Amino acid sequence: MAEKCIIRDKNRGKTVDTVSEKTLGKIRDVLKNSKLFNGCGAAADEAARNGSVLVLKKGEILDVTGGKLFVVLSGVLLVSSNNVTLNLLEKGSVTGVTGLFGGKTAELRTSAAGNPDVGFSGFFGGKTAELRTLVKAFKPSKVFVLCEQDVKRLIADDGCFADSYIRFLTDRIRFLNRRMAYFTAESVRKRLAGYLLDATSDENPAVTVNMSKLSGFLNVGRASLYRTLDALAAEGAVRKEGRGIVVLSREKLAEG
Repeated sequence: MAEKCIIRDKNRGKTVDTVSEKTLGKIRDVLKNSKLFNGCGAAADEAARNGSVLVLKKGEILDVTGGKLFVVLSGVLLVSSNNVTLNLLEKGSVTGVTGLFGGKTAELRTSAAGNPDVGFSGFFGGKTAELRTLVKAFKPSKVFVLCEQDVKRLIADDGCFADSYIRFLTDRIRFLNRRMAYFTAESVRKRLAGYLLDATSDENPAVTVNMSKLSGFLNVGRASLYRTLDALAAEGAVRKEGRGIVVLSREKLAEG
């Protein structure tokens, strides 16, 4: 067996290298019920023995760069870009896959207006904004960490996991296609509804937003964004609470 990969957080996250048999059983259960392992009991058992547990305090950042796979065991992780919430990762959710096998986290450069930038805005003294994805603990959380070497071994040795891994990546492609669809949707309503559906869940229906940054993120005018939000609130799809938006009906949002 390869040497166990021990995780050290760049911030203050505490790594638990040795876990009790009871905790090991809980880890197996979370892994087996996750979309990545999808019932692959033998692979979940193998992964649980080789991985580590990272304990994060509220607000601590998870370093998702460089050859590690992460599965949320408890708590909630918030994924954001330029202070705009993109997603909430709850128990069983997986992140870090794009950093495996030589991958790097992509950074999308945009113009000041929020349009995709192919480099021209850097001419004649212009500056570009970089959208960096940030993952941090929305509340105290525990994260299971598996290194690339162990993922490779599972893919090679366990057919169930290899099949599940392909299915997981396919689902990720579909998810990104949906996100592209709402970024390019013709109406402000569809863009805002798509964003809210991705940024919230049944368990966590609220999201804190900066309307100015959200308008740039969705590439829509602030006035149009406010009008659309008011319309959704009047329909009972959402409720405004201070700087937050609470989704009341995912079905009404999905109607478009």
